[in-house]
This record gives sequence, C-alpha cells and structure tokens, in this order.
Amino acid sequence: MPKKTRIPPELIERIGKDFILSSRNGVPYLKRYARPRNPDTPAQRRARTALARAVHAWQSAGAAVQERWNRAAKEQGRSSGYNLFLKDFMARDWALPE
Repeated sequence: MPKKTRIPPELIERIGKDFILSSRNGVPYLKRYARPRNPDTPAQRRARTALARAVHAWQSAGAAVQERWNRAAKEQGRSSGYNLFLKDFMARDWALPE
C-alpha cells in the first residue's frame, strides 16, 4: 500500500492557482489554468441581455406555463421545458429589431 504523505499547504495553494483538476469520461487529470477570454463585444452584450431576459421570463411564468413547456419538451425528447423555453424565447427575441 502506498505511504500517505501530507502535502504542504503552500504547494496546494500554488497548484490551485496554476492548475485545474478536471475529468473526462471519469478519468481525472490536471490541466493548466487558462484565464477565460471575455472580449465584451457589442454582440456578446446583446446575447447576455437576451439570455437574461429569457431567464427572467421563465422565472416570471407561472407553474402552469412551466408545466406546459415541460410536457412539450418531453414530447420532443428534450431535456427540459426550461431549455426549450429559453431556445424558443431567444429565437423570437433575437428576431425583434433593436
């Protein structure tokens, strides 16, 4: 049996800043941390606003409306009514002129 050793906190902190523990198909691995890009373009801001509006519309909808979307999603073999609602809302919202 391998001998367990205590890892110094300084090493854990350093690894936590430079690497990310991830997994793929259940196999864990370390990968180097890469700072996510955020170009913050006008198109990206519009997309974020549209998504926020869609989420707010779902949250504001009553339980009966959400249940209808959940049933429609199930009939279509989709994962959830929430996802179907957001997809439909975003498609309609993007079609509106600014």
